[in-house]
Amino acid sequence: MSPIQKELCVGETLFFHEECRTIITNINDALHPEKFCDGAPRPVNASFFFYPDNERAGMFAQLIKSLLGKKGSFVLLGVGYWDGCNANKTITSYIDPGIRIISDFYESQSLSSERVRWPQVVFVLPMLQGLLKSPEHFFLQDNPKIHQFSDKMLKFGKENSVPVFDFRHLAKEVHSFDGTHYGLGVNLMKVQILLNYLELLK
Repeated sequence: MSPIQKELCVGETLFFHEECRTIITNINDALHPEKFCDGAPRPVNASFFFYPDNERAGMFAQLIKSLLGKKGSFVLLGVGYWDGCNANKTITSYIDPGIRIISDFYESQSLSSERVRWPQVVFVLPMLQGLLKSPEHFFLQDNPKIHQFSDKMLKFGKENSVPVFDFRHLAKEVHSFDGTHYGLGVNLMKVQILLNYLELLK
């Protein structure tokens, strides 16, 4: 790590600063793998890809193509926030094309009757705005827009068999340290819910 990265990339800021996002995209590339689960072998791998807006929808589509038919592949997707919570644009330009790639693959392989299709895509709604929200983004990503966006995404998920995680209530009475992101307690609860969901998929 560079001196700048050593200063910036601490705790939750590891995922916040652009300088930090390139340090590790895959848990198998960690510098100290023995610190994960006391060094025990992991039957699972996880990667982080930064495709946060419609301009990078093509990169998301390529990721979906690389996972087609791979049993156990799971994509946790949170997008739309950076585009001003425009649900119609997010669905049309980003999510729907990715979902259609999966459908087309299973149709072309004569596997349209398969109950589970890989990769499985799960959408995560944005968290509610806190009191310390930056004035620069206050009205672009305010709570009324988040609620409107969330309602449309929940409807899209239901109509297209895409599970949608809604964590808005977890943040309702919780202080956000910057008005957008939430600390360890909320994040541990979100991860536990995700793990419980993955357990159900078995």
